[in-house]
Order: sequence, then C-alpha cells, then structure tokens
Amino acid sequence: MDIRKIIAEMSLEEKASFVSGATAWTTDDLEQAHGVPAIFMCDGPHGLRKQDLSLNRQADIYVSIDAVCFPTACATAASFDRQQPSGPRPESLGDIDYSSVYIHHINEASANRLNELYRKLKEKGADMVIAGYPIPMYENVPSAQEYDALTQELNDALDAPVISNLRDYRYDTSYFYDTYAHLTDMGVYVRTNQLIQDLQGYINISN
Repeated sequence: MDIRKIIAEMSLEEKASFVSGATAWTTDDLEQAHGVPAIFMCDGPHGLRKQDLSLNRQADIYVSIDAVCFPTACATAASFDRQQPSGPRPESLGDIDYSSVYIHHINEASANRLNELYRKLKEKGADMVIAGYPIPMYENVPSAQEYDALTQELNDALDAPVISNLRDYRYDTSYFYDTYAHLTDMGVYVRTNQLIQDLQGYINISN
C-alpha cells in the first residue's frame, strides 16, 4: 500500500471525512475508491481498550470489552504526573473514582523530555507552547491559588513558554460530558475561546 500515493489521490472531502470518522469508533470505508477499508479504532494506556458495540451508551468509555490493563509507561515518559502508577491498582474500572480532581505536578523526567522536545522543535524552526487543560469544578477540586502555584511550577520547570494560567481553565461541571476527559459542545466552545485568548496574548507579546 503506497500511503503517500493514496493521500495524494484523495479529495479534500475524503480526507476530512476519513479523519472525522464514520462512527465514534470507525473510520470511513474508502476501500472501493482507494483500497483503504474502514478501521476500528481502539485506545488504552498500555495494551488495548476496545469499545463494546453491543451497548447503546457509546459515549460511556468505561464500559468496554475486558482486557488486561498495565500501569502505563507513558505516565512518566510523556505526561504530567497524574498519580503515577504506584501502590495497589483498582481491580476494575468500577473501583475508580472519576469525580476526583488532583493537582498534576510535573516530575523531573517529564520536564526533561518536554525541554528536549522544545529544543529540537526550535532547531527545526518550530515553536512550542504549554497551554491549560479543562478542570472540572467538583466539590473537592483544588483551589485557584493551588493552580496559580502549579502554573508557576510549570514556568520554572519548562523552557517552553506557559501561555495559560490554569485557574482560567476551571470550568463548571455542566461543561463536561461523561468524564473530565470529554467536554460538552458548550465546554468545547468555552475552552476553545480561552485557548484562542491565550494564544493571541502570547503572539502579541512575542511580536
């Protein structure tokens, strides 16, 4: 399969349709036109998580076909420390409290990898910024002052500019759909506009 040739032959509409998906879990079927069949997409931290299509609740990401789940290697390799895999693991997804919100401190390994990525991008003439992420305002959410401190922590640890104040991304829970990983349409609108403001502020300062 010549991937570059296929992409060159695809129309703009086909490309847009392919990346947006035919369903929540499958890509468009382009086998007749380009020899690319529909692909079932799976996710998971370290292994596989496949959605159970027999259920009506396809937005519920916590009901899936049983699979082995290992502590994720990328927890320290490529992300902030969201309670690094240590201590007892939940026996099932039902044992996890998804309403808990924690301060996600950055560790040294993560900071070093991000700084290395920033250096390599700058060498290639690209830029990199650190922006905020949506934080649901559950009852036990850390205070705005704690997120101010985290913003400063990121500024101190990272070479890339931090363009957001994380307190600005603390949203009412009505902006979240099934978990804090998924926003509603209004949540997407609010977060997108906040990100645009942060980017505009950064661009104005840079210029």
